[in-house]
Amino acid sequence: MSRKPLYGCVTALAILAFLLAGIGHSEVVAAQSETNAISGRWDATFEAQANQIAGEMILKADGERLEGAMYTDHTGAGTLSNGSYKDGKLAFRAEFVTHPPVEITGTLQNGELTGEYRVEGMAGKWRARRHWEN
Repeated sequence: MSRKPLYGCVTALAILAFLLAGIGHSEVVAAQSETNAISGRWDATFEAQANQIAGEMILKADGERLEGAMYTDHTGAGTLSNGSYKDGKLAFRAEFVTHPPVEITGTLQNGELTGEYRVEGMAGKWRARRHWEN
């Protein structure tokens, strides 16, 4: 009785299992690198009519879930709710104690976040760059 056909079949199955495991691993690595791309401290600027309002966002991605905090002198401190981040696109609601909630959407391109915000029937643009400590 020859064992070569069985050996070849086992080898083929082992190679297939290895390749499939690699596909799953690459998806995990891609998700982790996307999470790392958005997580952290960001210096933001919001355009409000003719004014530029400086702010700060601290974002933390966990898979597609996005959470964190936001601050501007105009709004005060707030927290993020209903946050999501997938394929370079983010969306969240910033909720504040003394200011109406702000709906924010945006994209991450070339290390910069850009997008739109909506609050009280008004819309504007915003951008943010990663904060660097000196």
